[in-house]
Amino acid sequence: MSNDTLKAKKKLSALSSSLDDLESSLSTLLSQSLPEQVLGLDTIQQAKLQVVIPYLVYDLVFSQSQTSPPFSPSLRTIPPTD
Repeated sequence: MSNDTLKAKKKLSALSSSLDDLESSLSTLLSQSLPEQVLGLDTIQQAKLQVVIPYLVYDLVFSQSQTSPPFSPSLRTIPPTD
């Protein structure tokens, strides 16, 4: 195998491992509904969570639009920010 192929396989293996870790973390997080999760939080923590969720969803949609061109032509015109 060529050196490029070995590098690609290493990166793919690392990505696969990272996705497995993410999946296990998300399964814990998503095992309960949002109302069930916020019951045990202080009021300020509940408010923080409610504020963060729309930003998270927006970032996921924006990331998807940047990586999958057929997703939305209007969002592709927005340059990515650092």
